[in-house]
Amino acid sequence: MRNSIAHHLCRSRLVFFESFFAIILALMACGCSGTASINSVLAVTVSPTSASLALGATQQFSSTVTSSSNTAVTWSVNGVPGGNSTVGTISNSGLYAAPSVISPGSVSVTAASQADSTKQASASVAVRQQVLAVAAAPAQGMTPAAALDLVLAAGGRGQGVDLHWPELEPSPGVYDFTTANKIITDENEGPFRIHVALDVINTTVREVPSDLVTTPFDDPQQMLPRFTNMLTALLNQYGTKIDSITIGNEVDVYLGANPTQWQAYATFYGEASALIHSQFPSIRVGVTSTFGGATDATNGPLIAALNSVSDMFMMNYYPLNADFTPRDPSVVTADFAKILAVSQGKPILLQEVGYPTSTALGSSEQMQAQFVNNVFSEWMKAGNKIEYLSFFLLHDDTPANCAQIAAQFQQANPNFVLFFCSLGLRNSDGTDKLAWPALKTAAQADGFTAQP
Repeated sequence: MRNSIAHHLCRSRLVFFESFFAIILALMACGCSGTASINSVLAVTVSPTSASLALGATQQFSSTVTSSSNTAVTWSVNGVPGGNSTVGTISNSGLYAAPSVISPGSVSVTAASQADSTKQASASVAVRQQVLAVAAAPAQGMTPAAALDLVLAAGGRGQGVDLHWPELEPSPGVYDFTTANKIITDENEGPFRIHVALDVINTTVREVPSDLVTTPFDDPQQMLPRFTNMLTALLNQYGTKIDSITIGNEVDVYLGANPTQWQAYATFYGEASALIHSQFPSIRVGVTSTFGGATDATNGPLIAALNSVSDMFMMNYYPLNADFTPRDPSVVTADFAKILAVSQGKPILLQEVGYPTSTALGSSEQMQAQFVNNVFSEWMKAGNKIEYLSFFLLHDDTPANCAQIAAQFQQANPNFVLFFCSLGLRNSDGTDKLAWPALKTAAQADGFTAQP
C-alpha cells in the first residue's frame, strides 16, 4: 500500500515537472517571459499636461516612453509635425514656441512613439492673445540694442514707436522717414510687434507742420490731404512691419482744453481711420486717451464717439492725483474694471502704464513694485480683453530731458519733473529698482517668457 502511494506521488511529481519544463521551454521559444508579458504594453506620457502662454513665449515639454528600448518620439502641434507659424512650432527636444501673431485659442502638443506611432500623449496649450511691452529707453551709456535685449529676455514682445508729423514732413510734400526707418528697422530685428504713435496731438499740444499750425483739423484743402498723403507714403514703406497705430496721444487733454475742436478732430481721425482700413487692413487703428479722460462724465462720451471707428480702444494709465502724486497701488483693481467698462467691447491696448518712485511725491520703489504686481494680476483676470500692455519706462530719464519734456508739454508744476523722471523700472545708471525683478517674476509666472 505504502509502495503504491509512493509510486503514485512520484508519478504525479514527474508529470508536474514535465509540464512545468514544457511551459518554460515554450516561453523561451517565443522569446518572452511571464513577467515581461504582463508589463510589455508600450506607453507614452507628456509633461506638463497643460500650459498657458502669451504670444511668442516658449514652454519646454518632456516625454517618457515605457516598455520599449526605443524612447524617441515625434513632436507635432495640432497634427502638424514640428508645427508651423500659425499654431506654433516645436523642436525635436520638445521646446514649444507659441506663434507671434494672433492664433487659435488653444493648441494640442503631441508626442508619438517612434517605435509605435499609435502610442502617443498630448498636452493642451492655451495661447493668449496678450503682448507685454516695456518702453526700452536705454540707461546712460547703454545701447538701444542692449535695452531691447533686456526687454526681450523679460518676456516683452511689443515695442512702441513715437513719430511726429513735423519731422516726417519737414516741408510741404517732402518726406523724411530717416528716424522712422531706424527705429522701426531696429525693433523689427527682434520678435517685436510694433505699435506706432503718430502724435498729431500730443497731450497738451498740436504737432503739425509749421504752415498748418492754425489750420483746422477738418480743413479739406490743406490739413486732410496733406496728412493722408503723408500717412500713405509712410505706410507704403513700413505698413507690413506695423501691427497697430494710434492717431494722437492723450488727445482728450488738448481737446478738453479746446472743446470747439472735438468735432473737427473727429472728422480728421475718421479720414485717417478710413484710409488705413481701406489700404492697410492688417494694421489696427485707434486713438489714445488718458485713463481719467476716458472714464469721466465730460470727456468719456466724446472719446467713445471717436472710438466708434477704432479697431482697438487705446489708453494711457497712470494712477495719479491732479498734482502728479501717485494714488495707492491698490486702486489698480477698481481702475481696470473701469477700463474694461468703457472699452465698448473692443480689444484694449494700454500704450503706457507707469508709476513713479520719487519719495518727494510720497512714493517708493516698494509701491512701484506692488503696482507692477497688481497690474499683472488684473491683466490676467481680464485675459484677451487687454491684448497689449506696455510699461513705461525701462530706465529713468535724465533730469535735463525731463525738464525739456515738461517745457514741451507746458507743465509748470515741479512735480511733473519728479513724476516723469522716476517712472523707470530701473535706475538711469542701469541698476535695478525693485519693480524690475518683480516684473520679470510676474512675466515668468504668467507665461510671457520661457517656461522650464
